[in-house]
Order: sequence, then structure tokens, then C-alpha cells
Amino acid sequence: MSREKYFIETWGCQMNLHDSERMAGILAGMGFEPALRADEADLILLNSCAVRDKAEQKVYTRLGELRMLKRKRPDLLIGLCGCVAQLEGASLLKKQGRGVDILIGPRGIPDLPKRIREARRVGKSIDLSYRKDAVLYEPEEVLHGTFPKAFVNVMEGCNMNCAFCIIPRTRGREIYRPADKILEEIRLLANDRFLEVELLGQTVNAYRDGKCRLSDLLERIHSIDGIQRIRFTTSHPLLMNRRLMDSIRDLPKVCSYLHLPVQSGSNSILKSMQRGYSREVYREKIDYLRKDREISIGTDIIVGFPGESDRDHDDTLSLISAIGFDIIYSFKFSSRPGTIAAEMPDPVPENVKSRRLQELQALQVVIQRERNLKLIGRNLEVLVTGRSRKSVEELSGRSECHRVVNFTGPDTLLGHLAPVVVQGAGVHHLSGKWLPETGSA
Repeated sequence: MSREKYFIETWGCQMNLHDSERMAGILAGMGFEPALRADEADLILLNSCAVRDKAEQKVYTRLGELRMLKRKRPDLLIGLCGCVAQLEGASLLKKQGRGVDILIGPRGIPDLPKRIREARRVGKSIDLSYRKDAVLYEPEEVLHGTFPKAFVNVMEGCNMNCAFCIIPRTRGREIYRPADKILEEIRLLANDRFLEVELLGQTVNAYRDGKCRLSDLLERIHSIDGIQRIRFTTSHPLLMNRRLMDSIRDLPKVCSYLHLPVQSGSNSILKSMQRGYSREVYREKIDYLRKDREISIGTDIIVGFPGESDRDHDDTLSLISAIGFDIIYSFKFSSRPGTIAAEMPDPVPENVKSRRLQELQALQVVIQRERNLKLIGRNLEVLVTGRSRKSVEELSGRSECHRVVNFTGPDTLLGHLAPVVVQGAGVHHLSGKWLPETGSA
């Protein structure tokens, strides 16, 4: 008798990717096996993102497509998981034509088996509770799918009150995973030859477990044999303290890349956003990070926040130029229901948002290309994860400083660290040559 099959589609951040890995692990424990395509599955789960309206609308479009499949196969179960499920709530199940059988918020993942059984029994099932035990899962429950790198959840939720952000509503207040469980999972990953771990949290530098803070956790992970690289995301600038920055400086396994969202370069807009810091404070922290170690910095920026003037936009451009970000994720402001910003006056016209986004991205292209060109001739250690998107004849991976590096080499390098000399640089990737004489898999 054939086993039931599942198919998971994921939108959004690393947290969503990891949530999908947890669901995959739970389903494997129930006897399910993965399907290659949605139309082959008995259970389809859409793990959604609600951080911007565009991401939310993509989920609704996909539900409409799957509704046609469900008409042909009435026994097919469709589940909407993640932030859109939490945001919409039970009202979504009442909307005609959505075809949703299961509704699970980010913290309802532990009860996925119960939800599946209930949906089969009574037709619908829902769990939108903010469970405090959502992070108390066993390490074996996760089906890591990103070898030789693994995402490791250390906390859930956010206690910040940023005016634009819907995350506190969709993922709830902060809860923290016990440090011992985190370390147990990472030791198991090391035994399975994973080389890099990335610690995840909505505001990961808020992590605490008793007296253990993120800096303490980094030190304990650093001592685990087999783990070669440690990353963490996403951090809030307000919580980036000296002790944590010193850990980044002093622990060689902690990668020389930090994602630190600034959101705006204007003090007046930062105040309206309720970010809790100024551009000057942000710059001071970047300067401290880069003082004794070469650190690449990535950031997020929102253009067109309510009340943003041309002067405010110019302040953002000047901050970008002054800092020299290695990567920027930039977006037009998207009003989210229930947030403070959704009720703010002085909305920025859509055409102005688009113009400002184009200006910002054009500036970043120049900066990013210049920073990448400076890496030509450098030897970088690349964690080889697969084939290049540009050519199946090339391998690809990421450097410690988070650059995509494409190069030619043997398949035996897959899943290993490889020394590569950089020979070319584009805006979004580097190209290089493998140096077998200095080490190989």
C-alpha cells in the first residue's frame, strides 16, 4: 500500500523556511512522504508570509489555483499555515471558494497531526493559539533540507513595537527555546556533517534563557566540534550591545556578515517608525563592528513611509553612501492591518514610492559592485551548496562574508568548504577559481 504524500509551498523569511522543515519532519513521523508536485499530493500546506500585502496576495492567488485541483479531488486536504493564517483568522474558513481545510498559525505547528485528523473527521480544523510551548520541540522533529547549512530556531515572536510591523500580531510575544535543546540540536547536526548553522528569531539578539544571552549561546556553539560557521538573523539595532559585538569580533566561527535592518536613514522617520535609535547611533554601532574585523553588513530599508519627505529620502541615501552596505533588501511601504502606521496621515503617493525605490536601488547597485570588485584577487572559503544558476557546469556557494561565489570544480566539493580565489565580480555574485593545492574535500 502506497504512503500518503505531502507538498509544502513556502513564502517569506528564513523563519518560514524553518517552520516548513518542522512541518516536513512531523509529516515524515506520521508516515507521509514528500510529493514532487502539488498535484501528486494528498495534503498541500501553504506556509504564508504577511509582512507585506504583495506576499499575502500571492497566497490568495495560489489558493485560487488549488481550488480547481480540489474540485477534481475532493479528498485532497489543503492547509493554510503561517502568518496569513494567523492574520485572517477563522474568517478565512467562512469565505466561500477558498477551499481551505486546515488553518494553522506559526505557533500551531506542534498540533499539525491533530489538525489533519480533525479536518478528515469533521471537514475543517483550526489552531490560531499563541502557544507558549511552540519552541519546545525535539531536535529530531526537524527535517533539515539545506545541507550543509542548517537553520536552527532559538526564539519565536517579537516584543518590539515598530509602527509598520505586523509580526507581533502574527507571531506573538517573545518566547525562547532552552539553550540546552539548541545545543543538542546543533551537536546532532555536527554529527550529520552539517558545517554551518544559522540561528533564527524575529529579533534574535533579544534571546535569553536564564542568564544565557545570545553572546553566551554563540560561545557555547563555537566549542562544538564539526561546526565551522555560525550566523544569526535577524537582529534589531537597539539590542546590538557591546558584548554581542565583541563576540562577533572574537569568535572566528561567527561569520563576518551581519544583517542589521536600519529601515530608514532619517531620524524623523525612525522616530515615527518607533525604532528606538537614531542614524547616528546606528552608524556608531557599524563603526564599532568594523573597527577590529572586516564585517559585511546587510540591511532592510522601507521607502515611502507615511510622512516621508524628499529630505528624509535624501537622508536615507546619504546613510547608504556613508556606510557602504554589502546588500540591501529594499521595499516600498506596505500598510498592514492593525499596525500603527496603517492609521498614520500623509501617505506617500505610489509613483513617488516607486521613484524613490528606483533611486535607492540604483545607488546600491553602484556601491555593491564597487565593494565586490575590491574582493578580486582575494582567497575566500566557500561553503559549496549546489550548482550555479548561470551554468550547470559551475559549482556555487557562499563565502563567509555572504557573497554568492560561482566556480568550476569537482562534484566531491559539494557539501564542503572550498578555497576559491576571486577572479570576477558582478553586482550579485562573484566568480573564481578553485585552489586545489590549498585544500580540497
